[in-house]
Order: sequence, then C-alpha cells, then structure tokens
Amino acid sequence: MLPLNHSLQFNDFLLGEIPPKEFEGWLSQEPELEEVLGNNLYLALISLRFSSPDIRKEVQNLINGWIDFDHIQKMEIIKLLEACRNKSKAPLELIEKLYDHALKGHLHLGSHDLIGNFNETGKSARMFLVGLNATAQWAKIEEVAPDFKYWVEKIILEINV
Repeated sequence: MLPLNHSLQFNDFLLGEIPPKEFEGWLSQEPELEEVLGNNLYLALISLRFSSPDIRKEVQNLINGWIDFDHIQKMEIIKLLEACRNKSKAPLELIEKLYDHALKGHLHLGSHDLIGNFNETGKSARMFLVGLNATAQWAKIEEVAPDFKYWVEKIILEINV
C-alpha cells in the first residue's frame, strides 16, 4: 500500500480534482515515489501520455491494489461529519456528499432521513434548504430534524471504533 499522503494525491487525481498536467508534475517531483512503487511501476506511470482522455483510467489500472480507498473514504466521511458537527460549511453541500457516499456502499449514512431521502421527490432536504444561506440552512435543519446533530455524533463514534 502507498503511504497516506501519496494515496490521497492519487485519489484526488482519479476523482478529477487534480488536472493531469499538475499530477504529472507531482509524479516526477515526488522524491519518495520511485522508492515506494518500485522502478518498473514508477517508470510505467511517468511514461504515460497525460494528454490522453483516458489517463485517469490508465493510472487507476497501474496502481490497482496500491491504494486503500476504504481508508480514504472513511477519512472523507469523518471530515464531512465533523463539518456537520461544527457547522463549518453549508449543510446542503455536506448532505449531498454524504448521500453520494451512501450510494457508494456506506449504507449506514442513509439511516437519517436528511441523507437517505436526499434525492426523493417531495422528501429531499433540497426542498427547504435551497435559497437559504448556510446559517439559515442550519437553523432549518435544527427545526425539521432536531435529532440530526445526535445522529452525526453517533456515526462519528461508530466509524472511529
């Protein structure tokens, strides 16, 4: 497995958060990468054509098995839940990302109606949150789902066990 800092960089690239040219520069400038991956895999990676439309798939195929995606997703979920607990970001964005994780197999995240019903017509949190600023969104959540903050704490504890 790759060390966490390298895994996060690969993950961000595979998710499209880092442009190919920037990732290519990181690959060639990261001093430990060749040692960690081995000469053959490292050379295969830096030899790729980063202008290819399929570059993310090509990189993913090469590093398959080198990244602990479950650990990365767990870290991201905890980060999202902590942002909910601290009310540090707009809840609509956080709920949407938690819903996406629920769809990826983290079904326990759908155990709260705000997340589980996110894309349900007539039930979605979008109905009462769209158009409100972040502070008003949090106030509305406290009004319609007062148990949400307890649910967030419960899930954080479950994940950290």
